[in-house]
Amino acid sequence: MPRDDHYAIVLTINRYPGLSDLHGPENDGEEFRQWLLDPEYGDLDTRRIQVIRSQDYGVAATPDDANPTEKELKKALNLWLRTPNGWHDRIGQRLYLFFAGHGFTAGSTIHDPALFSAVAQNGDTAHIAVLRYASKIANAGFFDEIILVTDCCQDVLKASQVLEPTWTPPDRQRTAHVRLFQAYGAPRGRQSFERNIGPAGQSRGLFTSVLLDALRSAPPDADGWVTDRAVADYFQVLWADRYEQETGYTPPLTPATKRIRIYQRPASAPASALPRRVAVDLSRIIARSAAIDRQPDPDISPYPPAPPTDMAPNGQLRSSQLRQLEHPIVELTPGLHLVVTPGNLPDLAFEVPYPVLPAAGNTPPVAAPIDMPALRTDQVAAQPVVLRTDNPNAQITVLDASYARVSIGTGVVSLSLAPGLYKALVHVGAESAQSLFVVADAPLDQRLPGPEFSAAAPVIGTSTTHQYQSLHAAEYSMIPTEPSRDLSEIGEVFVFARDSSFSPDGSLNPAPPWRQWHLSSLVGATLEERLIHSGTDDRLGYAYLKLAATVGSLALRTASPWGESNEDGLVVPVIKGWRTEIYLDCTSAPPTPPMVDTQGARMLDLATASIHLIRMGSASLLFDPIGLATEAARAQLTVGREVAVPSTEQAMASPMWALYAALAAFQRGGQHIDTVGQCVAAVPKEIREGLSDFAVLAQWLGLSNVAHPLRNPPALAASWSLASKLEARGGLASELFEEIGQWRSGGSLWTLWQRSVDDRWLLRNRLSDQAMGTLKGNAQGIDDAATPQVLAPAWSLDTWVPVEDGLRCPNPTHSPFQQALRRRLLDALAERHTDADSDAFTTVSLPPESDVFALAAELMLSPIYAMAAYSKLYAEARRQSDLGPLIEWVTVNGDEPDLDSTATKSKRSTHLQSMDDY
Repeated sequence: MPRDDHYAIVLTINRYPGLSDLHGPENDGEEFRQWLLDPEYGDLDTRRIQVIRSQDYGVAATPDDANPTEKELKKALNLWLRTPNGWHDRIGQRLYLFFAGHGFTAGSTIHDPALFSAVAQNGDTAHIAVLRYASKIANAGFFDEIILVTDCCQDVLKASQVLEPTWTPPDRQRTAHVRLFQAYGAPRGRQSFERNIGPAGQSRGLFTSVLLDALRSAPPDADGWVTDRAVADYFQVLWADRYEQETGYTPPLTPATKRIRIYQRPASAPASALPRRVAVDLSRIIARSAAIDRQPDPDISPYPPAPPTDMAPNGQLRSSQLRQLEHPIVELTPGLHLVVTPGNLPDLAFEVPYPVLPAAGNTPPVAAPIDMPALRTDQVAAQPVVLRTDNPNAQITVLDASYARVSIGTGVVSLSLAPGLYKALVHVGAESAQSLFVVADAPLDQRLPGPEFSAAAPVIGTSTTHQYQSLHAAEYSMIPTEPSRDLSEIGEVFVFARDSSFSPDGSLNPAPPWRQWHLSSLVGATLEERLIHSGTDDRLGYAYLKLAATVGSLALRTASPWGESNEDGLVVPVIKGWRTEIYLDCTSAPPTPPMVDTQGARMLDLATASIHLIRMGSASLLFDPIGLATEAARAQLTVGREVAVPSTEQAMASPMWALYAALAAFQRGGQHIDTVGQCVAAVPKEIREGLSDFAVLAQWLGLSNVAHPLRNPPALAASWSLASKLEARGGLASELFEEIGQWRSGGSLWTLWQRSVDDRWLLRNRLSDQAMGTLKGNAQGIDDAATPQVLAPAWSLDTWVPVEDGLRCPNPTHSPFQQALRRRLLDALAERHTDADSDAFTTVSLPPESDVFALAAELMLSPIYAMAAYSKLYAEARRQSDLGPLIEWVTVNGDEPDLDSTATKSKRSTHLQSMDDY
């Protein structure tokens, strides 16, 4: 009987009139629906599955008319969860949520994916915050288990925020009692991919195809249950075999804290419900086995076609069995296999990978033999095993012969293992290395080879280092800066930009990308040239800049690939007595608008920057093992893995390593608070107080009593999320969220922003005014919270209905707050309909005016900013609607400068009160 207490919503979007169409999501959704219905797996009742697809809505004439949107998801949820007078309590045991289409993330946390709805377009990031919906459902306690699958990109079209859904089920505080399994198609900041890999050549998402194979084939536990942990582990193995090298990453799957038993395989399960066997060519294994046995080599010339020979699936074969085979092609279960040879001769290990494209007629892979220590065939007790790597931040995962995870650790793993064949995976960032090892009849202490990984810093031991660049970087970082100011208030900044793909023997780039960047203050002022040492070497592919600067924060700005009118920026902290080293590498320029040729062009990649903090006068870490460990820590934090806690000596030499470890511990939950405190305490006082990231952590730990907000932005994106949890009197100043925080782009560990250069109207005024206004306000006991919260023009349908056509025109330069406000207005206006008898418009009312300020508060924006941005949004909508000359709405309080040079100026608060004033 189908499970009537399991439910599922499958929402997939192929058609995006305002972006680009996809071909795989709806095929993936159908495959997932079939898995849900299959009695061997999901076993759901068809009435418990709601499918929402873009193909069911027809082709839209404009992006604004496209479906599905967030509204369709709300309808689907309400169908099951709402009652005529409120909400249900518990609905069932499990809810499956499957989403596929275009997507992005805001970059403030490791995982906060959003699916673009069908109306999304440039300037309108309409979306469904999938994890936040799942979290609301868990908080309300409608289900005991939630399985969330999202196959979409997690990069960003432009700076955008993932917004809290306006759907508001009851707040029952039941999250701790609900098990949530999360599976995402790409890590934060990376793209997911589709390809024609279906049985009939259909387009399918790579992630969903591997996930479904893992759901079908993951090994069960002793009671026959396939758990979310087993699926996650088996997915990792399948992905490594198929797509890890091609994509450069492993999609994140996060099992629930308490395991979810997804389905149970009965003792008499049919073959289709067991891990499938695949054909493999053992000709090389047979030849090597014969050589070890000192037997004549078998004839390994091509064999006539014959059905594969079935072999025992226990993972161990005897060399004598191989000599009895009529054909070298046999069927074996994917996993690790061992050929046991006589006496103390080496045994042979080989691996049967899961097929990339399971289909009839594929050429069987040829198994490669690996000599292993002899394994005794009699009963031997479990042995102590120690596995270690040279890099203390490399993650070690141990799998048994059936690919079930045995253990996981960072830097070193100590455990007890029964004799047999095992596999060790060593991960650093997106890179991995694999090793097979045998546990025999003695303790084992083995050093595992780790993968080389890329880094913008040319640290020795990374895959992208070149001595002709690292030697010069180390030399130029030590150039004296001869500051003209008091050394007690000075820090140094060293920027080294390079192209690691450049070869000295190649042709020179006529337009090196490092000519498109500059350092400046946060408000855009040019730095004093007399303090700057700089140079370039286009022949060796690098440029550098060294300067002394007053403590605080600078901005490293580059021209956006989308045009000179846009900028990308990176926060550069300046700390007293320390040298901030910024290392940048290049990447291929992305596709640009039509008529702009970027083929072969290179651009600086701020998202993959490396930042080191070194005491002034000390050598760089480019040739130091601590430098390699620091870069590995950065890579691990980027993908959400654990980071080893540095010793006090290591933290003093590399405070960034300690910061990575602290944030990694913070993201793993409150039970790791001691680790966070250990990392914060280990760094020097000037770092703890001068780097906002550490200052925010210290506030969170209660180690610092701050009477005013921090004025310098954090260097890492995760610190913004943490800062938003602090009390208003601490944390970060609201202007930082207004001018950097809300513009932050995803896809990086760092605080990056993307914005229009022309849209610095607040940057030029608000920040400069804050320095005076804060002192004045503090003296008078005034703050932004005391500002009257009144929108002008009035927040009403009478105001917005006449400019609806203009509001429908998206503006890519809108701030994320304005984008979100515009989308909410359009959603409310879309509720209007025409009365069939009177032809008169009827409508639901707009949400309360307070919702506008609540939206601003969600983005950590001040009421002053919200009022100014609201008025500017209305002025632009009116202009687009051709309703007359533009007069911008402003709110000016006291002597505060106006927020736009064209605005009406006044010594007191002034508003235009009606449409007639135009």
